[in-house]
Amino acid sequence: MSDRRDDEALLGALGRAVSRHDPVPESVVAAGRGAFGMVSLDAELATLVYDSSLGEEDTRALVRGQGGGRELTFEAPSLTVEVEVLTAERRLLG
Repeated sequence: MSDRRDDEALLGALGRAVSRHDPVPESVVAAGRGAFGMVSLDAELATLVYDSSLGEEDTRALVRGQGGGRELTFEAPSLTVEVEVLTAERRLLG
């Protein structure tokens, strides 16, 4: 059992030496923390559920007037977002 304690003591000493002489840059630490925050990202993103450019079987594509626009609907667990993209006018309505 003393071999394990010796190994842990050696690893501790090596860790302290590395952190003192070659510390991890703060930008790397921040990026690592940010990556862990992305674990639940898929659950938070809205899903595209309707796109008027994929066909006219849905009547929502006929609601607005002409103008070369495109309608998109995104849904998330607690939110629905409807957006109209007007390419000719370079505008986004939602």
